[in-house]
Amino acid sequence: MRILNLLLILVLCCLTWDYAYSLDDAEPEAINGRVWMTMDKSLKTAFVSGMRSGVRVFGSTEIEGDDEDFAGEIRFIFFIAQRTLSPELSDEEIAGMIDEYYLDKLNLNIPVFEIYRIVAINFYSRSNNDVIFDEQEKLGKLRDLYAPVPVERIDA
Repeated sequence: MRILNLLLILVLCCLTWDYAYSLDDAEPEAINGRVWMTMDKSLKTAFVSGMRSGVRVFGSTEIEGDDEDFAGEIRFIFFIAQRTLSPELSDEEIAGMIDEYYLDKLNLNIPVFEIYRIVAINFYSRSNNDVIFDEQEKLGKLRDLYAPVPVERIDA
């Protein structure tokens, strides 16, 4: 059973790494709130553990190339990794915070990693009495970005 849990964490770490490389693209196959809310507590906790590991590895990666947007995104991910890998929050607590966002059905299409970033920044902001961004504005942009594409009806 322990080996299975370690394998699951490794897989989740790889998924996070893959997703982090595609931050500029809205990916419909990314694990979002619809999938998250079907997971049990232990799987959510394992997912968060893998995601935190993936962020730590990705955040410590050398920045290559001249793409400033990509480099800025890496620095931002590393910033989050530093703030959320503290022992103050357990994986289970972070999973619970993510759950709270998905209680609002408007957030169900947003990938878990995006919600994780909001949770991390909010935790950092509360801990340091510092406001980094407008949460509702950020959620609004993410809702628009990950909104389902309307299907046009074709009349025969």
